[in-house]
Amino acid sequence: MTFVSQNKTLIWNKYLLSLTKDQPVIRPGDMIQIPVESHDELFGIIKRIESKELFSTKEDAAAFAISLKIFTEFIVRDRETPLFRGFFPHLKKFMKELKSLGTQPADSPASSARLSAERLPRS
Repeated sequence: MTFVSQNKTLIWNKYLLSLTKDQPVIRPGDMIQIPVESHDELFGIIKRIESKELFSTKEDAAAFAISLKIFTEFIVRDRETPLFRGFFPHLKKFMKELKSLGTQPADSPASSARLSAERLPRS
């Protein structure tokens, strides 16, 4: 799908996200498929998150990237909804910080924050 916005032509990428319960016998309701559309190329986003080395595995980086992208789409689309209105400014700040990781010199404050937040133990 092609979309024109502010004199820019955006190509919409279509994905099918599948979630299946990991067990020997799959029953009805143990699988869901969700169509996802984005102007961003999700595999490129996954690679960029992997390159920031925020997570100990590629699977964690991919899960974070996909989850964040889908969550962000809802927040941006519905930012005037009372539930999301107060959260939107924080999301913008978070996204700027995330995008800046890996672009700072190794001894900069942003780089230090990344290093201290990396590889947190799982609960």
